[in-house]
Amino acid sequence: MYGFITHTLNTVKGKCLYGCEYCYMNGMSKWFNKPQASVLFDRCELKTNPGKGNFIFVRSSNGLFVVNIPVEWIFKTFNHCGRFDNK
Repeated sequence: MYGFITHTLNTVKGKCLYGCEYCYMNGMSKWFNKPQASVLFDRCELKTNPGKGNFIFVRSSNGLFVVNIPVEWIFKTFNHCGRFDNK
């Protein structure tokens, strides 16, 4: 999408709770011919290693700060990204 993005990290998966009409993710369930699942935390995403100095697009396919997303999931996502900080 943007040339400076090197990795994506999508720990929260399933049906986006925003429900924006213009969002491309709403059409994805039709494209794959199956409804989007309820919201879940994908721990497998925490195994990814984007390396240092890369630009991570967090939540490229869903909202991380949507109502009812557990704060614990937000902290786990950002703590994972912090492991690869250049500082």
